[in-house]
Amino acid sequence: FAVRWLLPRIASFEAANPDIQVRIVTSQADVNLAESTMDACVMIGMPNRNDVDYTLLFRSRVYPVCSSEYLERNGPITKPRDLRHHALLQVYPSQNDWRVWLNTVGATSVDPSGNARFDSYDHALNTAAGGLGVALAIEPFADEDLRTGRLVEIFPGQRVFLAGQWYFTSLTSRRDDPKIKAFRSWLLDEANMMNVEHTQLVPSPPT
Repeated sequence: FAVRWLLPRIASFEAANPDIQVRIVTSQADVNLAESTMDACVMIGMPNRNDVDYTLLFRSRVYPVCSSEYLERNGPITKPRDLRHHALLQVYPSQNDWRVWLNTVGATSVDPSGNARFDSYDHALNTAAGGLGVALAIEPFADEDLRTGRLVEIFPGQRVFLAGQWYFTSLTSRRDDPKIKAFRSWLLDEANMMNVEHTQLVPSPPT
């Protein structure tokens, strides 16, 4: 989220709010706002605390990607179950995401657990772009890679929603702090613009 979504946009917030200094800390663990000096947190998951205010930003789907060079060397990959013959790049803090996608598309015989593991989606996607395997991409963080051809989507139309959603969170008691309100409002504007653009780029399948 920080590297692929927030940092490319943050200059617009700073330009509009020169009196607010933004300090960004990344972590695979959600911060305990009640015991931290952090003002707020962006996280993926589900609301589970009464003392925390959750503002929904967007939902994410996951889907397999690789480089065109990888497909030329190792393809074609025509069916999800074909992935059992390929190196699947794991993001170990999100180790269930591959299994969610595989089970949903009916490729239950594919075991992703024994392949290379990384601590972030960014590392896995960069490794896939280097031609070293198949990564699971998560919306919207590989959009630019797809636009430029750095990565290709292997199974268009087979994106799968994750259970968790992306939220901006802060303590409920601090919801109306001016700097938190300003950042939340800016995030929502950016997320809404992204949601409109992303819906046009990748239509959701009918329900």
